[in-house]
Amino acid sequence: LRAATENQRFGAMDGLPGRVLRDGQAAWFEDIGKEATLRRSAFAQQAGLRSAMAFPILLHEEVVGVLEFFSTDQLDADVEVIKTLGHIGSLLGSVAQRKQAEAALAKSQLEAAESHARLMDALEAMDQAICLFDKDDRIVLFNQRYAEVYRSFAGGMTPKIGDPFEVGLRRSAGRMHADKTPEEQEAWVLNVLKVRKANKVRSSTDRMPDGKWYRTDGFDTSDGGTVSVFTDITESKRHEEELARLAEEAELARSRLMDAVEAMGQAICLFDKDDRMVLWNRQYERVAGAFAPGLKFRQGLPFKEILAASAPNVRPDLSKKDLAAWKKHILEDRRTSATRSSTDEMPDGRWLRSEGFPTSDGGIVSVFTDVTESKHHEAELARLAREAELAHARLTDAIEAMGQGFVLYDADDRIVLMNQRVLDMFRSSFDGPSFEIGATFEEVIRRSRNVTRNFKSDEEREAWIRKVLKSRKEESVRHSVDQMPDGRWLRSEGFGTSEGGIVSVFTDITEAKLHESELDQLVKELGIARDEAIRANSAKSQFLANMSHELRTPLNAIIGYSELLIDETSDSGQTEYVNDLEKIQRAGQHLLGLINDILDLSKIEVGKVELFVEELKLDDLIEDVTNTIGPVMEKNGNTLDVTNTSGVETMCGDLTKLRQCLFNLLSNATKFTENGRISLSVTTSEGGEKICFDVADQGIGMTPEQLDKVFQPFTQADASTS
Repeated sequence: LRAATENQRFGAMDGLPGRVLRDGQAAWFEDIGKEATLRRSAFAQQAGLRSAMAFPILLHEEVVGVLEFFSTDQLDADVEVIKTLGHIGSLLGSVAQRKQAEAALAKSQLEAAESHARLMDALEAMDQAICLFDKDDRIVLFNQRYAEVYRSFAGGMTPKIGDPFEVGLRRSAGRMHADKTPEEQEAWVLNVLKVRKANKVRSSTDRMPDGKWYRTDGFDTSDGGTVSVFTDITESKRHEEELARLAEEAELARSRLMDAVEAMGQAICLFDKDDRMVLWNRQYERVAGAFAPGLKFRQGLPFKEILAASAPNVRPDLSKKDLAAWKKHILEDRRTSATRSSTDEMPDGRWLRSEGFPTSDGGIVSVFTDVTESKHHEAELARLAREAELAHARLTDAIEAMGQGFVLYDADDRIVLMNQRVLDMFRSSFDGPSFEIGATFEEVIRRSRNVTRNFKSDEEREAWIRKVLKSRKEESVRHSVDQMPDGRWLRSEGFGTSEGGIVSVFTDITEAKLHESELDQLVKELGIARDEAIRANSAKSQFLANMSHELRTPLNAIIGYSELLIDETSDSGQTEYVNDLEKIQRAGQHLLGLINDILDLSKIEVGKVELFVEELKLDDLIEDVTNTIGPVMEKNGNTLDVTNTSGVETMCGDLTKLRQCLFNLLSNATKFTENGRISLSVTTSEGGEKICFDVADQGIGMTPEQLDKVFQPFTQADASTS
């Protein structure tokens, strides 16, 4: 019966439970056998059961269950029993409800515990540190990773359930902002709390004391709490810093690249794999812009557009059809040729060399170089080459026309040029090849035969060759005279060239050798004539010296007598004669001065000048000379500036001749200067051992040619100046 009951489901009309469920009140079957609606009648009778009753278990007047009773006796319905059992059913409903609530609570608690365990497992499995705060901002739960983060910013302290958020915040202030003052730390704490209350969603990025970076995200929960999530972004930060560094390096590299590209003389443009502009310099804009006026160069500009805009100006000579074919050819060549190069003359007369190179990423670098100057240089080089060829031909003609033999060696001592005459001159000196283009001097000399040198052995000849080669290296100019096997005499001369080569010139002096004795005799005669000229010049000087002595005696008498006559005529009042007498006196003094000068020069030429060296005061000498020359200076309106920086008080010298020299220099200076300034500078020279007198004037001066002959005997720079 129990098995039948447990295995059946009863509807609102089925059997005894169905009737109770339908009517909501107790039901009594006095005789089970007579109840056709009792589905379990057969099972009940087999069990020996005769009567059955059932009453509802009520909860708030709702049937929540049915309680059945069976009896082996046939019993009549009892109202009191039914009432009592109905009351028991109501109590059982309350008990059932409580049991159900307890079961539901236990189930909920179990499910909550399982959910909490699963939540904690999930939180522990997460990479982030998570903490849940309730509506009072106290910790409800957190994972182990949060505890680690908390300890890093709270100085090793561990979070606890129920701890307020503000406690952890204040613990972190001193470590997170150790460089700030307590007041600044307090202001930071208050600002964080303010933001936490004002914003439902919060996010910040902070660096922990242990060096790690965390992104902190805060979210409000539905019950007024907060979820704080800490994500370790240290690696991301490193990546960001690395990316920033790489970006900075890339920008720096690009900047340097642009600086380098801008500094280049060429026009440069980089196109990507789609043939669009990526990078270019201002020179490219100037070059390409000249043929595509109005075109705005920009990132991503296709080369095809540049070609379309510039083609009519680059090739104005083409028809519209030919221009289209030319552009098509350019684009096809650009796609198929890895490297391209061409040189074209522009409409403005300039020449451009265009070059294209592929890049590793499939792009193209176009380089335009202004080769106008190079073209001019090429033309100039071609012209110079023609001129050089012409000059070489003329040089060849010139050396062939020379009377001498000519050989030119380069810096490696190899023959680069020679004339036919040298081959003719040395024909008898060689049994085989002689001078050849490209042959070295050593090869030539080893082939030759020299009859004037009779070598006793090969060693002696080798020593002579080595001596000649050494002399050739050490001496820039060389010459020798040798007799050829055919009896002719040649003079050989060698001269170094600016490029390190050598020019050898050979002159046939056979005729000169024949007249050598005549030349020797002529030299002897010239020597005799020279000696006679020297003696005649000495006699001339002696004559002048003697003549000067003979003339000075009457001149002194004339000067003295004129002075007496001037005094007497002045005293006697015959002043009309004074002027003529003064002229006689001045003329005599002038002539006497000239004779004295001639006498001094004569003494110098015959080597009979006598110096009377004495100690003299330099300042007294200068004062004496300036006082003497003063009136002469004033006569021509000149001013004399004297500067003595020698620092010398006394010196040794011939006072008379020194004074005469200074007076002569100053006299000449004022003679050729009018209304100017004349300077006398006195300094020391040769380490203070000598005194140097310098006289400078503003006169007519002398030309370099006059300076060359001014010290020749009896010569003036310009005879007219006397």
